[in-house]
Amino acid sequence: MNNPENTGAIRDEKGKFLKGQSGNPKGKPKGAISIVAKLKEKLEEVPPDQQKTYLELIVDILIEKAIDRKDKDVLRDIIDRIDGKPKQTTDLNVNKEETEEALKALKEYLDAHKPEAIQDK
Repeated sequence: MNNPENTGAIRDEKGKFLKGQSGNPKGKPKGAISIVAKLKEKLEEVPPDQQKTYLELIVDILIEKAIDRKDKDVLRDIIDRIDGKPKQTTDLNVNKEETEEALKALKEYLDAHKPEAIQDK
């Protein structure tokens, strides 16, 4: 584990950064290259002997796979990116009495199995 002397950062005894402190206070170095930015830049280019950008060509390929080849996975991915994935809901029917009994039993179990060092005094 790194210690404060090696990193110059302010950490606690467990090696975690103290609140309000950063392991990278100066941020990303000037001139650092983002692969995402480079990909976006390249996707806007038109390849030699083409009339469409790389991005348009990729979209055409995806549409072809989804429709012409009836690729359900690609079609689902396209729909998910256009409309977003459907929200999933969870129905929680909670019985208050059963929940309270379960919590009481859990508390009793935990109290009975606490190590001596943290027993209630």
